[in-house]
Amino acid sequence: MKKILLKTLCATTLSVIGSLVAAFLIMSSFGSRLDGFALIMCVVCPIVVAAPASAHTFWQNERMRRLHAQLTSAHEALSAAHSALLEKSRRDFMTGFLNRESFLQELRERRKTDPGALLIIDADDFKSINDLYGHPVGDEALRQIAAAIGRIVRHEDVVGRIGGEEFAVLLSRASMPDAAILAERIRVEVEQILFSPQGVAQPLTVSIGGVALDPEMSVS
Repeated sequence: MKKILLKTLCATTLSVIGSLVAAFLIMSSFGSRLDGFALIMCVVCPIVVAAPASAHTFWQNERMRRLHAQLTSAHEALSAAHSALLEKSRRDFMTGFLNRESFLQELRERRKTDPGALLIIDADDFKSINDLYGHPVGDEALRQIAAAIGRIVRHEDVVGRIGGEEFAVLLSRASMPDAAILAERIRVEVEQILFSPQGVAQPLTVSIGGVALDPEMSVS
């Protein structure tokens, strides 16, 4: 509000000055001088006309600026929400890894340019955990296995859950010897999980296979 009043005051002052200068030049061209009434009119008229007009214009401009800022903020929030929703749709709700479809899409894109390797990780005897303790315990076992995998893979690697108890890791720019080392580290990390449903120790282990990425390899 203060900014609008200040702008209005400046605009009105300039209008008064302009009115006085114009009147002085016109009267001078006729060889006349400004009398008191003319001076008053040169001051009053710009104030009466310019002040409210300027205030209205500046208020409208400020209102439009605020509406534009609100619209921009709303658009940014909508864009962020859309991005978050899109990312959420690509993720497995239980592990946070990419879901099968998203992982395979990532694999299709990277296999053409990334000379890396692919690991397939399968949780051993997972069905027996579900049968003995129920699916909630089985889900917790999967989360712990996923956490173990996440602790070993590198930032540039891509991890997905591609089946009920199956995971896949796309090792970026990794040779097969590199893949073998990472696979062994994952196996050991999972094996060291202390998992005791209902107070009974339940070993968790995984089987891991690997293959070098090939631009011609089938992805399904």
